[in-house]
This record gives sequence, C-alpha cells and structure tokens, in this order.
Amino acid sequence: MSQSRIAFIYASIAASAAVIAIAVWWLTPDAVPPAQPSPVKAIGVQSTHSFSPTAAIAEPSQPKSPSDDDAQPAKAPPVPTITPEELVREIHQTSDPTERAQTICALVAIDTPASLAEVVRLWKNERYPNVREALIGAIAETDHDTDTAAKVALLGSALSGQARNVRRAALDGLIQFSTPAAKAYIRQAATSDPDKELRDIARELLNIAAGE
Repeated sequence: MSQSRIAFIYASIAASAAVIAIAVWWLTPDAVPPAQPSPVKAIGVQSTHSFSPTAAIAEPSQPKSPSDDDAQPAKAPPVPTITPEELVREIHQTSDPTERAQTICALVAIDTPASLAEVVRLWKNERYPNVREALIGAIAETDHDTDTAAKVALLGSALSGQARNVRRAALDGLIQFSTPAAKAYIRQAATSDPDKELRDIARELLNIAAGE
C-alpha cells in the first residue's frame, strides 16, 4: 500500500472522530455553555440593583407630638384691670364728648356700689346731652338686681329738665325695671312730659307693662 493511501485513511478516521465528537457534544445538555448576558442587559441589571428610587428619596422627619401627659394648657395673658378712680380721672381729663361717653360707659359697666356712686356725681355735673344719654343707656344695660333703687332714682331724675333724647333714653331704661317706683316715674312722664310724642310713648310703655 502506498504512503498516500495510508495518509488518506488516517485523515478519514480523524475526520470521522471529529464528527462523532461534535455530535456527542451537541447532543449532551450539560455540555451546552450558559448564555452570556449582553453587555447592555448586564449593565441594566446592575443599575437596577445598585439604585433604588424609593430608597434615594429621604422620608420627611415627622415632628414629635407631645404626649397627653406632657401637654400643658396654654395660659391666658393677664387681663389688665382699671379702677373706678382711674376712669373718673380720665373722664375729668378729657372734654371730648365721644371719649367722655365711652369712658363713662366703662365706669357704669363695672357695676359696683362704688362705681355707681361715681356715676351719680358725674351725672349731676355732666353738661353734654349726648354723654348724659349714653350714661342713661349704660345704666339700663347693667344688672337690674344690683342697686336697683339707686339706678331707678337716677333714671327717674333724667325725666325732667333734660334734653328730649335724654328723657326718651330714661323711659326706655325705666321700663326694664319691674318695680313700682319705675312705673310711677313712667306714669308721671305720661301726663307731664312737655313732648306729646314722649307722653304717648310713656302711655304705651305702661300698657305693655300692664299686659306682662
């Protein structure tokens, strides 16, 4: 046999062995190499695990609310007080009718025997009809059970020798006091007031009081 023939036989055997080896490798599952992720996918996976949007956003810190045991009630600021004497000094120091009326009403609102005594003295010396009217109206708004007789007497005195608006305010104040003295003053105004309209108002008030 020639050498060329022998070489051809060995080459054929080698080729057959290679074909068999490739067939065995291809048909064996364990021999299949795992698929490698593409560089783009690998970068995407790594990026997803290394950065979390929710973790990057810091949660706002919540203020700590005090417990019921630690909470303290808010203290109201002290209310400044003013004495009747201080109000009287203010009244004497101003000649403006509006300011005088406001200060006198504040004095009447104190509603104590001492403040009422000061009001009576101011009433006797007050020269402004509008201030007198405000004083009478303030008296009518006070507690009717406090110094009732003194208040009714002051309102009754305002029915004579005063301006018409002052007398009208006195009638409106007297009807709020359900006492015989108050009704007597109204009855007197119904017959003797120089203004016919006020006499009619006084009679109407008496009718209202009688129907109560």
